Parts: sequence; C-alpha cells; structure tokens
Amino acid sequence: MDIATARLLCDMTSDFYRQQAASFSQTRQAPWPGWRTCVDVLRRAGLGGDVAVLDLACGNLRFESFLAESLAPAACTFYAVDNCDGLVSSAADGTRGRGSCIASAGPASGGATDNGRASDGESHLDVRFQSLDVMEALFAGASLYDALEAPACDVAVSFGFLHHVPLFEQRVAVMRALVDQVRPGGFVIVSLWRFLHDDAFAAKAQAEHARASAALGLPPLDPGDFVLGWQNVPGAYRYCHSFSDIELDQLVVACGDAAEEVVRFTADGRTGEMNAYVVLRV
Repeated sequence: MDIATARLLCDMTSDFYRQQAASFSQTRQAPWPGWRTCVDVLRRAGLGGDVAVLDLACGNLRFESFLAESLAPAACTFYAVDNCDGLVSSAADGTRGRGSCIASAGPASGGATDNGRASDGESHLDVRFQSLDVMEALFAGASLYDALEAPACDVAVSFGFLHHVPLFEQRVAVMRALVDQVRPGGFVIVSLWRFLHDDAFAAKAQAEHARASAALGLPPLDPGDFVLGWQNVPGAYRYCHSFSDIELDQLVVACGDAAEEVVRFTADGRTGEMNAYVVLRV
C-alpha cells in the first residue's frame, strides 16, 4: 500500500470515529472475554501492588473500568491516549459502570486533585488523558515514544487499534513504542483482529468492502485489508485489517530484542477466535 492510500484510509477512519462516537460507544460497553485471560496471565506472572497502565487508543475507557475492578484493592493509574475525544467523554458522562475522573496528562485540573483522583470522596477511575493522533504522528515521522506523555508504566496495552494501522512498519512502530513505555519486568498486551477467521463475518466484510471501494474509488488494497461499513449508515466507513498468524509472528519478532513472548491466545466473538492476544514481558 502506498503512503497516499494509507493516509486516506486513516483520515477516513478518524472521521468515522468522530462522527459515530456515540453509536459506537453504545456497542462497546461489556468487557471482552479475552481481557479476563489477560488479567489471569498478569497475576500468574506476579503483577501485584499499585499499577500504572498505558492504554493506547483507549476508546470509552471500558478497559480501565474492567481492570480497576479486577485488580481491586490495588490502585490503578491509567494513562489513556486517543484522538477521539467523543469516545472518551462518553465515560466522563457516566456511560461506564463507575465514574471517571479524567485529567489531562500532567497536572490535573477541574474537579481533581493533583494526582488525578476525584476530590469528593466518590469511587472514581484515576485517568490521565492525552489527546493524540497516533497515525498523524507516525506519518509525520515523529517518535511515538517521544509523543507519549506517560511515565514508564507497569503495563502497556492496545486493544482494537492495530487493525486500523495500515502499514507494517507503522504497526512495528506502535509495538516498539509500547515496549519502550514499559519499565523492565513490565508487560505489553495487544489484540489483533482476525475477522476473516469467522466465515459469516468474512462474507459480510467482503460485500461491504466491495460496496465501499466502488463508492470511494479506492485502488486494490493489500491482502487482509478491508473498508467496513457501520450499521447501514451511508458513508460511514473505517479501514480494518484482518491479521494472519504470519503477521502476528512478524510483530513479535520485531520486538524480540527488547521483550519476550509470555503467551498468545485467541478469544472473543461467537467462535472465541475473533481476536488474537499477545502478552510480552519487557
């Protein structure tokens, strides 16, 4: 895929999330089953005590709610990054199961104390939010690690994002930034969408992509690349990639000098194989 097409697809995807934030968030309320396995893996590996977590492409903060409840009474500080403020604000508006105290990265403001926790005594998530267009930073040739405002963390995660990253070298850059953001002994966890492993979804994706390509005048894309619609909304398209096992291997190898693979597994969806998860230890 050439750079111009990759930029077009990323801009289209960013527009999709800005325009469809409310409806998308409504369909993303429950935790993914795979997250429970991730927590089990972290516990078996010895993660304990208070935890600092980087969440790249955090969406509506449902992972933050899930992990804080799963690790209680340990305290979690989350450094959440996204370029769709509308998704994040849905958490602050109370659509999540518990309240969220969201501060900008760095000194907290508004109704939060200096550590980003709520000052009214209620139960809140401790979230430091950074609005960052990861793809724009990568296209500009910037260091994603330098662009992130979080400190060294115990865990760095990215769920439901890498399938929106069109170029292999950009996917590697995201993985490397996550690894670099974690202190020695910490963990990196990512999910990789594998929707072509579901026959029914694959057929739907093929049909949607054909319609979208014709409507947008797109050139042929690389294997695994699709433009998908959303709830039959005219013009609501997002770029998505379905990962193969070979591509998963390649991403793990690209981080092999700095992190070792702890485990990989599949979960989610009707078949339990919609996402591949990889857990790395730095």
